[in-house]
Amino acid sequence: MVTVNIGGAGAGDPDVTFPKDVTVALNDAVFIDGAGVMMKAFAGPGPTPPTVGFVSVVNSPTSGDLRTEKTLGGFVGLPTGAPLYLSDTVPGAITPTPPSAPGTVVQRVAIAISPTTILIEPTDTERTVNG
Repeated sequence: MVTVNIGGAGAGDPDVTFPKDVTVALNDAVFIDGAGVMMKAFAGPGPTPPTVGFVSVVNSPTSGDLRTEKTLGGFVGLPTGAPLYLSDTVPGAITPTPPSAPGTVVQRVAIAISPTTILIEPTDTERTVNG
């Protein structure tokens, strides 16, 4: 079941409730699998669907809210103004350094607007595979 919640963690931000894998945590970058379940996104080698957003609320071990736009806080030590990319070393994580190893995926997913807050901007158009 999918539920739309208005006024989630960032006042006025629409969040959508999805089932989630039990390993998915708050602020993880995620994709939605074929069964409609949130899974940790990963830029490492191998096929991974594009990141669609971030987990804004964990409702239970198997349910969470997905935020696909606007802002999300709760991060630590982000370089203000930097583009943020899907990590190729830690599933669900983001990094200011784009992956460069062969077979990894480069997908910008957000911009750090402060050391603790991101502006969510998953860009499938900038998603490339390193050769």
